[in-house]
Amino acid sequence: MEKLLFINACVRQCSRTLYLCKEYLKTLKNCEITEEDLKTTPLKPLTQEALLLREENKTPESLRLLAERFSRADKIVIAAPYWDCSFPAILKLYIENICINGITFSYDKEGKPKKLCRAKSLTYITTAGGYLKEANSVRLYFEELCGLFSIPRFNFYAAQELDVFPEKEGEILKNALLEIIK
Repeated sequence: MEKLLFINACVRQCSRTLYLCKEYLKTLKNCEITEEDLKTTPLKPLTQEALLLREENKTPESLRLLAERFSRADKIVIAAPYWDCSFPAILKLYIENICINGITFSYDKEGKPKKLCRAKSLTYITTAGGYLKEANSVRLYFEELCGLFSIPRFNFYAAQELDVFPEKEGEILKNALLEIIK
């Protein structure tokens, strides 16, 4: 059975992104799903002190466990709404805290990333009130991270224009789900 890490960066109770992601997760078979709900995960921005601890290999155990859970997942699914041309800050804090050299990434002698993460894929699901460009900042950021983590497959799905056409919300979400599960 594959281990799937579901990173929930949706802060609203009635999040359209969370709805879409949970519907997708229901379609998956043979997966042991672990949810990392970032609303309840104690995360702080990295400070000079935190960076020094990281450099001395003294990262707090709670953050090491987050990074190890990420590194050991066979698949990763992220649910995060598209806010202000990006994603919620809590997701950035999570990424910032799990990027630990020797756990989620490392470099070989030529300076290329070494594969430490087991994941074969990272699937990013979002919803947007407006239209997203094909090469948007979120997609580019996570493509770059997949390179750092040596995750070979990146999937990006967006249900967009939900606020532009509120009367079509159900149809837009249904079509996005069909695109994700195909």
